[in-house]
Amino acid sequence: MKANRHPAALTADLGNSALKLAAWRPLERGAIGAAHPAARATLEHGKGDDPGRLVEGLAAFLDQAAASGAAVQVAALSSVAGPERTAPLVETLSAVLKTRGVELYCGPDHGLANLCDEPHTVGADRLFAARGALELLGRGCVVIDVGSAMTVDAVVAGDPDATEPRGRFLGGAIAPGPWLLAQALATGGAQLKLIEPRAGVPALGQVTGAALESGVVHGLRGAAFELARRVGAEAGLADSVRVVTGGARGLLLDPEPFWTGDLREDPDLVLRGVLAALLERVGA
Repeated sequence: MKANRHPAALTADLGNSALKLAAWRPLERGAIGAAHPAARATLEHGKGDDPGRLVEGLAAFLDQAAASGAAVQVAALSSVAGPERTAPLVETLSAVLKTRGVELYCGPDHGLANLCDEPHTVGADRLFAARGALELLGRGCVVIDVGSAMTVDAVVAGDPDATEPRGRFLGGAIAPGPWLLAQALATGGAQLKLIEPRAGVPALGQVTGAALESGVVHGLRGAAFELARRVGAEAGLADSVRVVTGGARGLLLDPEPFWTGDLREDPDLVLRGVLAALLERVGA
């Protein structure tokens, strides 16, 4: 018989340049969608980084989590990085967790039916964000994740009374994120400087730098709106909630939201999806 509460868990997401961590207190069953992490951290982790610093950062985070009521019992990692970065991280993270009697699960099954034509090419972050959105809402939606790239994806819930996956990932769109847009302009234009995208810039730029900021920020917002609209319409989710996540999501939300319909923000969407997959994997 399963326990009435999930164990305290660590979820980790390795992206292009950083490792995002969330520690979760023991949860009542069915409470994943409403849960908030007890602790969060983002550790810089690029190729060639000092593993000693990573060990120190991981240990400090686990201590912080324990002090916040999340003494980790199970852990999972999702990664979109290549094997040259993922493998050393798995070794380091496993070693740190082993000293605390915790096993690391790498890439747990997201629990979704991936309906894309080439499912093996879909990034784990897109799938876990979709799973996290289903946990958050309990119904189909369009997910917008703004980071190095901006992804806009559609997911629908499975039948709770049938023995089928938790939901169906329908696919979506991938566009450049704000920093890629800024870098493309700076490298592609002979006299265009690199700008730092920031929320709330005016559309009417009156010097070149301000015009670049406008093009990147308002261009991103316009692309997000149109992709969220078209992806939703083509997926049969025109009137559904749009869920926004990712480190650059503020550009879509400030000073006013990019979407005029039903909109939710969740900074932990990918890690929420990893948590749901982990707890299913360990049968907790």
